[in-house]
Amino acid sequence: MGKVIEIIPAPPKSGKNAAFLSIIAPLIAVMLNFASMTETMKYSVYRPFLASGAFIAVWAGFLFALVGLIRGIGGIVIRSILYSMFGILFNVGLVAMAFGVVPGVKGTIGSPGKVTMLQLNSIPQVFEDSITIFNPKFGFRLELPRGFVDNPDSTSAGKAINSFVRYDNEGKPNIIINIERLRRIMAPRKGKPSVDEVEKFKLAIQKTWPYAVVDKVEEEQWKTHTLDAFMLEAPDKGKMISMWIVQVPLADEAIQIQVGGPFDGQAQYLKVLRQILKSLQGVSNWDQSDAAD
Repeated sequence: MGKVIEIIPAPPKSGKNAAFLSIIAPLIAVMLNFASMTETMKYSVYRPFLASGAFIAVWAGFLFALVGLIRGIGGIVIRSILYSMFGILFNVGLVAMAFGVVPGVKGTIGSPGKVTMLQLNSIPQVFEDSITIFNPKFGFRLELPRGFVDNPDSTSAGKAINSFVRYDNEGKPNIIINIERLRRIMAPRKGKPSVDEVEKFKLAIQKTWPYAVVDKVEEEQWKTHTLDAFMLEAPDKGKMISMWIVQVPLADEAIQIQVGGPFDGQAQYLKVLRQILKSLQGVSNWDQSDAAD
């Protein structure tokens, strides 16, 4: 008689490995995020790769969690089910914080705003205090305070280089930052602006904001240079708004930075403007002038 071979079916896959990886993947995302925040990587060309890697790790965590959960339920493996459920919650938490839907946490994307692929790649920046903007064409780099996103309703399309908005808790625009080109080189500053120079500035601004008035002029610092910051008030769609505007003498072409919003936020707008100026990097035609002096 021939031998009887008993075929024993393989045990169902438990999903333990997938469940374990669903927890490891978001941890990797967090580590990549913190690696991108170091001074060495802050302005490195490799930083976008770290952001993309963290983005991929989060979604891989979701996939592993689903696989582990399905296999855990099929094989009745309690540990796999628990690990997978924890992995899902972990990954959901990271994405929720990134989109700003967690109470007390202001996300870097902001659900009321226009979500672009670049912003989706910024999910790991949820732990950061600022977002770096680099514009090689105009030769500057700066950091936006946390919470700003691309502005889908920019009104200065012809001159705008960048436009950003931060929304309030009701989803309404709270602070708007516009960075515009001036299509000229700025002459070195000779002192406080005269009455005629302030009037000339007001007339130029009124091309965009009719009936705007200059309420105040302050001296602000950028690198070693003293710049004039103008506080303006203007009617807009039946309401009064206010804004701080400063012109920056970049070497190839000067730019204008405007921070504004509802009328009663002047102090907050000035604070944001100062943060931007403090972080702003770029070569200035005034650098040579200072060296000559």
